[in-house]
Amino acid sequence: SDYDLNNLERMEWLARMSSKYNFIPLDGKKPIEKNWAKYSHEKKLFDRNDFFKCNAGIVTGPSSGIIVLDIDNPLLFEKFASSNNFEIKDTFTVKTAKGEHRYYLYPNDREVKCFPVKHPIVKNASIFDVRGIGGQVVAPFSIHPETKQVYTITNDIDVAEAPEWLLLDKSCYKFNDLIYISPGEQYDVEYLKKLIPKIGDEYYDYIFNGAGLGSRSEIIAKVIMKLISLGFDDNEIVYILLHFK
Repeated sequence: SDYDLNNLERMEWLARMSSKYNFIPLDGKKPIEKNWAKYSHEKKLFDRNDFFKCNAGIVTGPSSGIIVLDIDNPLLFEKFASSNNFEIKDTFTVKTAKGEHRYYLYPNDREVKCFPVKHPIVKNASIFDVRGIGGQVVAPFSIHPETKQVYTITNDIDVAEAPEWLLLDKSCYKFNDLIYISPGEQYDVEYLKKLIPKIGDEYYDYIFNGAGLGSRSEIIAKVIMKLISLGFDDNEIVYILLHFK
């Protein structure tokens, strides 16, 4: 692509939106300036010269007036929202490398900090993150440091009020419908490939193809002991036993 960070449309958008949002320069996806989180509450003066060679980040929180719903796994998120009967309001939305950023207005009646919502068993599987006080997201028209994809605005409408469910305590969320999900919806292909050298062909075959009648209890015990000896944690072992043969 001929697109670069000097793109005129990008610079005009940043300058125009700087009256609303606090922008900070990023190295890829990481803030360059130390103590940048203070801009959740303080206004930062915009200087377009900061962004000709750097991605831009938007600091979330009261000063920018937004919280952002960061969805890395759209399939998991859809199942989570459906199982909880949560409405997903249309709002200003940006496409990311894996999912999307959905912008919502920062509420006036409460404090919203950053917090993750993970799968109940597979703790490294993110359902979504909320970016509030002390957080930031990569701004539209920036370039992903690994995929080189451009963060693109996919729904250019006014930022909507945050849905009430997004402001609830996480203890109110229900996860039952997410427990029995196929491995492909949790782990990428690379993770599955990494199982082979860690556990060996014999145990890989047990996990993926099962065992004959009469030997299942013995095989299950062998698999569990093997996984423990290799350092798999309890959540990973439970997940493997639930989802494979």
